[in-house]
Amino acid sequence: MNTERQLTALLDDSGVVWRREMGEIRFRFTSGAMTWETACRCLDNQVLVYGRYPFEIPADRRTQALEACGGINSRVVRGGIYLTPEGRVVFRTWADMGDAYTARDALARALEYNIAVVTHFWGRFSP
Repeated sequence: MNTERQLTALLDDSGVVWRREMGEIRFRFTSGAMTWETACRCLDNQVLVYGRYPFEIPADRRTQALEACGGINSRVVRGGIYLTPEGRVVFRTWADMGDAYTARDALARALEYNIAVVTHFWGRFSP
């Protein structure tokens, strides 16, 4: 089964409403008062998972946000958090889909890890 079909099957089984847009599978997650978009890019044997914070960091706070990204990156085990040129915060991780027997679990772990990092560090970036 290809990576996109595995991803959409997992999302469907979990009840997640998703859409295909600009070559990505996109959906929203909510935890308490926090809502953000997650986008996945499917490659041959990997799925890249991007947790995108819903706000832009004002220009006068971007240096502080970059410092926060560096501190967070020293603590996370898989993936990295960065600031886009437009001032959006994104956490990227991935799932290795090379083994058909473990691909679904790897994908679920990558999504769960992405959610955990986005929510844990939300306060470091929120307006």
